[in-house]
This record gives sequence, C-alpha cells and structure tokens, in this order.
Amino acid sequence: MLRWLSVVLVAAMLLPSFDADARRRRRRRRKVARKAEATAQQKVAYNKLLGRFKWGMKADKVVSMLEQELRDSYKKKMRKERDAIKQDGIRRELHAAIKKLKQNYVKFTGKRTRWDVSMVEHEYAHKNNESMVVRWGKRDRRFYFFHYGKLWKVYVAFNSELFRGKSFHDFVRVMEKRFGKGEAKFKMNVKKESVLSHIEWPPAGNTMLKAIDETAFYANFCLVLSDKMTGARVKEGRHLNSPKKKSSDPLVDAVTRKGSGTRDPNSSIVDEITGKGTRRPTVGTGSSGSASPSRTTPAPRKKARPKKKINPKDPLGGLDI
Repeated sequence: MLRWLSVVLVAAMLLPSFDADARRRRRRRRKVARKAEATAQQKVAYNKLLGRFKWGMKADKVVSMLEQELRDSYKKKMRKERDAIKQDGIRRELHAAIKKLKQNYVKFTGKRTRWDVSMVEHEYAHKNNESMVVRWGKRDRRFYFFHYGKLWKVYVAFNSELFRGKSFHDFVRVMEKRFGKGEAKFKMNVKKESVLSHIEWPPAGNTMLKAIDETAFYANFCLVLSDKMTGARVKEGRHLNSPKKKSSDPLVDAVTRKGSGTRDPNSSIVDEITGKGTRRPTVGTGSSGSASPSRTTPAPRKKARPKKKINPKDPLGGLDI
C-alpha cells in the first residue's frame, strides 16, 4: 500500500512539468514564422524601379505610357539638334521606335512566337489569357506582362556590357545597395542537384522582387517585379490551361534544337537580347538563279558616336532604378 502511495505521489509531482512541456510544444507548432516585410526605404526603391506603372493597369494604358516616354526622350534630342535635315531624321527614328513598340505587344494564344525561345520563355504561358509588351532601351530591356489584359509583372534584363567581367554575386551586391539584403532561394536542376534559383527580397505588400542570373545562356542579369496575388491566380490558371513544357533547362532545350537539323526562325531573338547578333549575307537575285551572296558596293559607314563610359562602381548610374 505504501509503495502504491509513493508511486501516485511521484506521478502527481511530475505531471505538471510534463503538462507544461506539452503546452510549450503546442504553442511552438501553432506559431507560424513571420516573413520579413520590406522597410519603408525598400518600398520606395521598389516603386522607383516600377516607375509610374501600377499593378492592374490595362495593357493599352501601359503601351500608351511607354509611347509617351519615347516621345519625351526624342523631344530632348530634337531640342539639341539645330539642323533641319537631322531633325527630320530624328522624327523618322521616333516613328520607327513607336512602330516597333506596338509590334512588340504579343498575346500568347498557343501560336508560336519569337519569345518562345528566349530568356523570358518561362515567364509566361500560352492559352492562359497572358500577353506581353517589350520596351527596348539602351541599357536595359523591360518586359511588361499582363493577365486578362492587366499588368502583373515587369522583367528587367540589363544589357550585358553594364556588368562585363562581373559575377552574379557582384551584381547582387550592387542591387543590395539599393534594395537591402536579399535571401538566396534554391531549386533542383535536371540532375536532381540543389542549385541557386534566384535572390529574393522581402515583399512590399503584394509587390515581390527577385534577381535572376541568366548569364549561363543569355549573358544577362535580371530583376523581376511581380504582383503576388495575381501571380497566384496566374499559376493556378497555367496548371489548368497551359500544357507543361518537356524541359525546364534552357541548355537542354538548346542542344535539342541544334540536333533537330532545322533552323529556328525565331533564334535571332537571343542575339537581339544579348547584343551578339550577326548580319545575314544578302542573297543575289540575278538571272543565273545563284544563291551566293551578291557582290554589291558596301554602303559608307556612319561615324560612330563615342560610347558613354560606364562607372564600374555604379554601372546603373542614370537608370530609373
């Protein structure tokens, strides 16, 4: 009897401690880790990168604003130029730039586009009410993505010469001076190895920001701004409407294309983006029917304008970022 009484007393003494430990464990399970939010300074930096554009803007409004940006930039050129003939040349350049801008608006309806083999090929999907317009600048390219005709993502590809000889780590350090400390995110490659996917910054409300290294194939470092809420809907829609691609590795895709024995008519887009394009020879159209390049007198070369030197300490100087 005394032995049983001793056991009961010991159990009664230990029970509160066990109960307290159980409560602590339950609290830890209930506690959800809070994600870091962007600071006020980071929010300002994100908005500067996004510019005057807002999530949810209609595609025609975005195109109109991009056209106005072009007109404003050419106005500055016109003011500096006094020669009437050269002014006329600037006007022609403006009209060509506006035409190119409007031609660069594309809807991804399932029909093959020139962007299906490019650095942005994984940024959209066909048959999911998605579209895009591209603004080609001197020091970067900006891809504006739409879902149901409303802006939800901006992809900024910096020209390769801005960071020539620099690593992705160097690029990230420059970005962190503007956007604060980023966090590395990883993914599994085709060999089932964990590799760096991107660098991600804390969200500012619904606005997400990440940096991507595209130098392995396209020679560009990129930033991507996106609307988190719309992004979730886009992902869900793609799962339902858009067929999955066979490979997620651009190098594998490239090797497959090269081995097919046919030339991809859209392959020049890679050269356009990276600035490494080569001109095709002109095919003769004489009576002999020969397919050899025609021998014509080369056109006089235009006097090249001196390139503005890039400050290695601030390669993004002068950009709206």
